[in-house]
Amino acid sequence: MLGAVPLIAAGALLAAPGASAGASNTPAAHAPGVSSHPAKAAATHTATKSPNVANWSSCPSTYLCFWVNANWGGNWGKLAGANTAWSVFPQSQCKGGNWNDCASALYNNGEHDQALVWQNNSYKGGYTCVARGTTMYSDLANWTYSDNNTSMNDTISSNDWTTDACT
Repeated sequence: MLGAVPLIAAGALLAAPGASAGASNTPAAHAPGVSSHPAKAAATHTATKSPNVANWSSCPSTYLCFWVNANWGGNWGKLAGANTAWSVFPQSQCKGGNWNDCASALYNNGEHDQALVWQNNSYKGGYTCVARGTTMYSDLANWTYSDNNTSMNDTISSNDWTTDACT
């Protein structure tokens, strides 16, 4: 496993991975009633070199984890904190050599928070909320952003957290 690499600290914005069909999600810090989690302000990133991590259960507590391949296959990474650009996190198995537009599976193992993922940098484009502990995002090709029906597979570029429930 590579050592932890400090990530950029984003403001109080939130981004989240895929939401269930029919769910409505409010982007954090972009709408009233949504707030970021200050404890998540300092982001950390780790990417493993071990392909084919067993599954979502390998995701450590407090992290949003993501995999290069569907069904939690290939190299994987984990993030804590708000991250305005996944392109700053290197990953050799990804086109472009970084995590931008590369995740094909997600798992939110945050302590209390829901993860938000966005299609573009700086919490722009489509977004969706990933409830803590859900295993339904094993293949992002089967999911679209909750607000624009664009496939989530290989299109996530930023993330954040919210204490609001994914609804």
